[in-house]
Amino acid sequence: MEYLKGILRSFNEGKILHKTILLFLITTGVFIRLYHYLQNPALWLDEATLSLNIINRDYTDLLKPLDTLQVAPIGFLFIEKFLINIFGSSEYILRLLPLLSGVISIPLFYLLAKKYTDKSIAIIALIFFILGRSLIYYSLEVKQYSLDVFVFIFCFLYFLPKEKYKQSFSKSLLYGLIGAIIIWISHISVLVLTAIGLWIIYLIIKDRSWNNIPTFLVMVGIWFISFAVNYYFFLGGHSHQGLQETAFGSFSFFPPKPNNSADISWYIDFFAGLFKYPLEIKLSLLAIILSLLGVIIIIKNKHYIILALFIPLIINFILAIFLIYPCKERLILYNASATIILLAYSIYHITRFFPYKKLLIILLLLIFLINPIKLAIGGFPKEEIRKPMQFIGEKFNENDLIYVQYGSRWSFEYYRFKYIPEDAEIIKGQWIRTSPEVFDITFNEFLERNRVWLLFSHYTDPEKAIIINKCEQHGILLEKYEIQRAAAYLYSFN
Repeated sequence: MEYLKGILRSFNEGKILHKTILLFLITTGVFIRLYHYLQNPALWLDEATLSLNIINRDYTDLLKPLDTLQVAPIGFLFIEKFLINIFGSSEYILRLLPLLSGVISIPLFYLLAKKYTDKSIAIIALIFFILGRSLIYYSLEVKQYSLDVFVFIFCFLYFLPKEKYKQSFSKSLLYGLIGAIIIWISHISVLVLTAIGLWIIYLIIKDRSWNNIPTFLVMVGIWFISFAVNYYFFLGGHSHQGLQETAFGSFSFFPPKPNNSADISWYIDFFAGLFKYPLEIKLSLLAIILSLLGVIIIIKNKHYIILALFIPLIINFILAIFLIYPCKERLILYNASATIILLAYSIYHITRFFPYKKLLIILLLLIFLINPIKLAIGGFPKEEIRKPMQFIGEKFNENDLIYVQYGSRWSFEYYRFKYIPEDAEIIKGQWIRTSPEVFDITFNEFLERNRVWLLFSHYTDPEKAIIINKCEQHGILLEKYEIQRAAAYLYSFN
């Protein structure tokens, strides 16, 4: 009897230990995100451009193509607009939706990992998830990518059946309506819902459960109608398709034809990036090898459901080949959940073949997570344009001219009336990185003024050097303030 009580006691203690670890990890993940959110860094270029669209437009205008090549789901834009209408347009409010998406994703991710693996693997996966650098970073930025991660997790957690597809009409109707709403708040939801639909078709065919087809058609039919309406009235003319294709193409967001070694290296970098980008782990090659071995184990154990998590990425990659939707880095951040679960599954099952399994798991976690931990503690330095602008505002004299370097323009607009006098004369710089001679025209205006302020943010060193060298040749430096890729200089030309 005492022996049985001991077994039961150990069992209960194990459950308590698991719950304690789980609570600690979730709390840690939330704390990391809240801590960096409260640091409240300045809005940088991409955040500022999207924020200005949200702030300066009404709901109707948000349905039109956004300025400065920005693209975001209409639901995301509407929620952001609603929040700033109620609470104001501070950085905290603009970043609130991404933060909430990142925070809520933490416990939901654990449930997803547990659903398709087991609680031990889910704990390993959760450790990676809470420390993933990009997963933290995009929980703190005025962009939709944290919401994409949430949508991926939510849809696979609640819509994807694990083994068999069998739903009532009312449940299919409910899932259809929820999915129809999600399509409007996340672009990648279409990829995810398509993947789920394909998996359900596979289950229906495998089990020959033809009687489930009507309820399936109800659900996916609602999804399709929602997407068709969204595309016709919004997506079809909202993406600046030609310019977007050129912009993403210049950053290699579309896979090239593998004609030479440089093209082939794109594919190598792409697969390494599945681990390196969201997690910032140094040994991405080791992670790839372990994951490939994990795929073999998955196939051997017939745990195909884990591989189903990668169907959206496969669809995304096919679309990228045809230049329809780019496929790299932040645009596939949603896939981090799938990558992490596969890596955790691989670590757990591969270590079974070695002695001291738990010790080996801990060792691998330490190897992989040293860099993510360091980066999470170190924070996310941004282009801190506020302090240079405050410096200008405090020392500004009547008749001063302010030159706003090209990359600073949108952040400057967001903070302008907080730090700069309303009647200040402003010159907004042009793109000079590829055409330095463009600056000569603007510089002629400097020579006619006594005092000229230069404001820099989101610049390259050569770009900054072009401007500074010209001013050094013809003027005298009176004031200077530099901080985190942002700076202010005051020159006199008389």
